[in-house]
Amino acid sequence: MEEYLMNTKNLKAFLLILVVVLLIDWFLGAAGLHKLFLLANIPFGVANVWFESHWVGTHYEVSGRTVGENWAFLIFFGTIFAQSCFYFLLWSIWHKRRTVRRETA
Repeated sequence: MEEYLMNTKNLKAFLLILVVVLLIDWFLGAAGLHKLFLLANIPFGVANVWFESHWVGTHYEVSGRTVGENWAFLIFFGTIFAQSCFYFLLWSIWHKRRTVRRETA
């Protein structure tokens, strides 16, 4: 994948996908629309929605223990990165098929 991303067009596509996913997920998370967040980030959004369900008003609490904000940060941005890679994979497959069809036509 590293070699594939070295192509400028592919790198631009990945960065665009990453920024769009970040903006959409930030909006959905800030608005508290967890069901939409989960729908937009299947399957990777499950971890984030599960973790967000442990917010008790002033902090996160998992199994009766207070959990730091660092976990929320890691899970949220991990979700964004994983989902962006997934969408990039889908884009790559679509782009490759479209290119092959255009060349054979």
